[in-house]
Amino acid sequence: MDFALTEEDEAFRSELRAWLDANLPDFAQSGEIGDETQADRRTMLRRQAWQRRLHEGHWAAINWPKAWGGREATVSQNTIYSEEMAKAKTPGIYNANGLWQIGPMILRWGTEEQQQLWLPGILSAEEHWCQGFTEPEAGSDLANLRTLAVADGEGDPLEGFDGAVALLQTADFDGEHRTRAVISRGVYSSALTSTNLLFSALSVSSR
Repeated sequence: MDFALTEEDEAFRSELRAWLDANLPDFAQSGEIGDETQADRRTMLRRQAWQRRLHEGHWAAINWPKAWGGREATVSQNTIYSEEMAKAKTPGIYNANGLWQIGPMILRWGTEEQQQLWLPGILSAEEHWCQGFTEPEAGSDLANLRTLAVADGEGDPLEGFDGAVALLQTADFDGEHRTRAVISRGVYSSALTSTNLLFSALSVSSR
């Protein structure tokens, strides 16, 4: 197996380096964003601003289709992306779950209406997404999840409890940003699906 980089890979690296050289220095010099007193909120504001700049350059969601601002990156290009971002010590991504997991899932299985509803906010960092897998008696063992949605003629009421939700603690950090959670559920171990929830809904609570 040949792991040598192709000309396209090298061009990808050169373009990314050039973009970072043009965009990272002034962003780094801008310092903290806003006057938040909590360190985690200041961090998320900074990550949000950085993701928006990445999105403007089509560097936020490199695996997404070009029609959605992505680059349809190869495996090698994903490695290059990680290497160059680490080498440059760039800020973290604001909407990592949305860009790397939830967005691609919606692209693969979502309807056109769902894509138009949810994907723009993920890309632009207007919405911050978290995800929940860990149940009290299942941990991250997806085969033993007990959260269920049972059709009752009026909808699909979702019943269950998550013991931990990734990034929930910083997800809805100001009133302008809606937060959605992806909760895995299954009737049988071989039949899992995902439900998108607006976390501010009255039927969803955190403890």
